[in-house]
Amino acid sequence: MQLIHQSISGDSIVTKDEALTNRQLLGMLVYGEARGASSIFKFNVAVTVMARWYRVLWHPEKYEYYGQSIREIITKKYQYSCFLESDPNFIKIQDPFSYDSRKIVDSCFLLAKDVHDVFSFGKPNSEILRTMPTHYETMNKNPEWAKKLTYLYKIDNGEFYRED
Repeated sequence: MQLIHQSISGDSIVTKDEALTNRQLLGMLVYGEARGASSIFKFNVAVTVMARWYRVLWHPEKYEYYGQSIREIITKKYQYSCFLESDPNFIKIQDPFSYDSRKIVDSCFLLAKDVHDVFSFGKPNSEILRTMPTHYETMNKNPEWAKKLTYLYKIDNGEFYRED
């Protein structure tokens, strides 16, 4: 299954092919962004998508820049680096079994499935997702965007933030 196509502008983006489910895209994200990290780090990375989705559902006028769906939130350019063509993980998310063991890949996709299923069916649990991180960074560069967010905690080599 080809996951990537060229856009008119020449940027590679994840296909909008409906054959890729939100669960699969979330699994690709967890694999591409956090495959070598602890389970709690992977969980928090996956939760950033669901926390953004919660905000879009409850306040679309305020958070429309995230996208209108889980798919759009995951694949929006410049939001998750593994979906940028310039990122070394971009090629790996297309065919993860060519790069890592079944155990590593399955751990990412199963965790993503669980996070998706817990937080996407029915009405999102506002009391939980409202407090969860919407952003993270692992480069220790104190990004400009982080100054506008609430710092939550550090896990492994990443810092997690929430947009209020």
